[in-house]
Amino acid sequence: MDRRDLKTLGVPAISNVVAFLGDPFVAGAIGIALGVGLLMLTSMGVRSFTPETLELGAMRAVAMLVIGLLIGFAALLVYYLFLRPGLIAFGLGLAVGFIVPATVMLFRMSGITTTSTQRRR
Repeated sequence: MDRRDLKTLGVPAISNVVAFLGDPFVAGAIGIALGVGLLMLTSMGVRSFTPETLELGAMRAVAMLVIGLLIGFAALLVYYLFLRPGLIAFGLGLAVGFIVPATVMLFRMSGITTTSTQRRR
């Protein structure tokens, strides 16, 4: 939907919101924030996975992951349908906000970054 279409409907406030959210810088910042939020949601689901509650923890982890994927897909769909000028910036921000911290967290949790002298202590 174009800004001019919304102005002809007599809705200038919505037009301003669409212009603001469609700005690439704002869209990228929103994408990063949503990516970090989805990472927190996913890690919250993984934390419920304990040796005492394997089946229930696995179901919670999968449920949180699916919910996060659906939220991410819905946000991308909204940007695709209504805020297309900011779609690329939003998508890149979403990927960077989720993938970069997830990679850092993966390496930190795996113990790859520790050296042999640190393990001996």
